[in-house]
Amino acid sequence: IFHGYAVALGGLVEASIARDIGKLSELDHKRISKLFTQNLGINHLWYKIKEVIANTKNDKKNENGISYYVILKKIGRVYIKKNIKQNIFAHPIKDTIVVRALKNYMNS
Repeated sequence: IFHGYAVALGGLVEASIARDIGKLSELDHKRISKLFTQNLGINHLWYKIKEVIANTKNDKKNENGISYYVILKKIGRVYIKKNIKQNIFAHPIKDTIVVRALKNYMNS
C-alpha cells in the first residue's frame, strides 16, 4: 500500500471509528470525509480489506499485534489518555471495528 494513500485512508478510518463509537459528530465526520474524498481524491478502496488490516500490523502504531488509532473528539481535538510518564494519543481498537469502518467507507 502506498504510504500517502495509507495515511489518508487511516485518517478516514479514524474519523469513521470515532463517529461509530459516538465520539465524533456526524457533521465533523462528513467534513473530514469530504476533505479526503473530494479534495484529495481518496474516493474508493484500492485494496481488499484483508490487505489493509494486514498492513496495519506493520504500522508504527501497532504494539504486540494490536493496532492503535487516534480517536477524534472533533476536528483538531483528540482523546488523550493521561499517563504518569506521557500523554497517550493512540488507543487500541479491535480489528472488527476497523473492518466495520472500512465497509462503511466503501458503501458511502
